[in-house]
Amino acid sequence: MLRKGVGVLVAAGIAGGGYSYFGKDDVPDDAARSAQIGDCLNLTGTSFNAASEAISCDDPGATYLVTATGGTCDKHEDEYTVTYTGVGAPSDVKVCLTVNAKKGDCFFVNPTMPGPMKKLPCKRSNVKVVAVKHKTANPKACPKKKDVYGVGNKTRGQLVCFTRV
Repeated sequence: MLRKGVGVLVAAGIAGGGYSYFGKDDVPDDAARSAQIGDCLNLTGTSFNAASEAISCDDPGATYLVTATGGTCDKHEDEYTVTYTGVGAPSDVKVCLTVNAKKGDCFFVNPTMPGPMKKLPCKRSNVKVVAVKHKTANPKACPKKKDVYGVGNKTRGQLVCFTRV
C-alpha cells in the first residue's frame, strides 16, 4: 500500500500540471524567459502565481531541468508558462521541466497542495531518488525493492526511481 502512496505523491510532484506567472503591464525578471534546454530552474510561489530563478545544475538545491522550450511537454514533465498581458506585452514563454535528479537526491512533494517540488536535505524531504536511468521510461526497470516507484518520461527517455524517506 505504501508503494502506491509514494507513486501518487511523486507523480503529483513531477506532473503537477502547470505553473504560471500572469504579468499585467509589466515584464518580470523571470528566468524562464531566457532559459535554454539543459538549464536548471527553481520555482517559487504557487501553481497560479509562480516565479522561476536560474540556478546552476550542480547546485545541491537545483530542482528542475529544462527539457524543452515551447512545444508539448511529456505527461511526466511540468509545464511552466509565463503569460503577459497589457499593451506591448511580450509573447508568452513556455518551458518543459523535469526533476534535476541523481541517485541520493531528496525532494519534498506536498501531497495536499499542488505546487513545485523542492530539492532539500533528506531529513526535510519525503521522497528520495534511488536510481536514474536513461534510454528507458519503463518503471519496471527500477530496483526491485519494497516501496520503490518509478516515474518514466517517454518523450525524453528517462526514468527516475523514488522511495519514501
